[in-house]
Amino acid sequence: MFKVSFKDIDLGWNALTRGLRDAEKLGLEVGVFADQGVHPRTKKPLPDVAAAVEFGDGADTEPRPIFTTIVEMNKSKYADLSGRAIKNILGGADGNAELMVVGNVIANDVKHAMDAFADPKNAESTKKRKGADNPWIETGTVRDAVEARVKSTGVRATKSKRGRLLMRDRKGRFA
Repeated sequence: MFKVSFKDIDLGWNALTRGLRDAEKLGLEVGVFADQGVHPRTKKPLPDVAAAVEFGDGADTEPRPIFTTIVEMNKSKYADLSGRAIKNILGGADGNAELMVVGNVIANDVKHAMDAFADPKNAESTKKRKGADNPWIETGTVRDAVEARVKSTGVRATKSKRGRLLMRDRKGRFA
C-alpha cells in the first residue's frame, strides 16, 4: 500500500505577497505641510510661504524652484534608494521605516540646497529686511519644516479576469 503525503514548504512566497500587500498601501510625501504652523514674520501658513518661493507669487517674487530641481537632479539616487526600500519591504522589512529612509534623504537634500541657494538673488529691499541674500532663508522656519511623511494611499492592486493589474481606491474605483 502506498501512502502519499505532501508538505507545503514556504520558500518566501507568503512574505513576498504580504510585503506587496503592505507596500501598495503606502505613499511618501516630502514637503512643508499645513499642520506645521505659520511663518513668524508674515503669519502666513508655511506651505503658502514655500509655494510662493518655489513657484513665485505672481507679483514681485520670482520662482526659485528648489524642490523640483533637487528631485530632478537626484532622480537616479532616489530611484536606487526606492529600489532598495522595495527590495527590503519584499524581504519583510517594515514599509513605513523603509520609506522614511528614502523620504529623509530627500528632505535633507532639499534643506541643504535651501541653505546653499544663491541665484536668483533677492531684491535690495528684501536683503535689507532679511539681512541676508538667500531667497529661501529668512528665519529658517520653512527649511526646518521640510519633512517626509509616509501615508496610507488607500490604493490596492487587484487582477482583472484577463490577468491585468488594476489599481483601485478605497471605494473600489479605478485609481
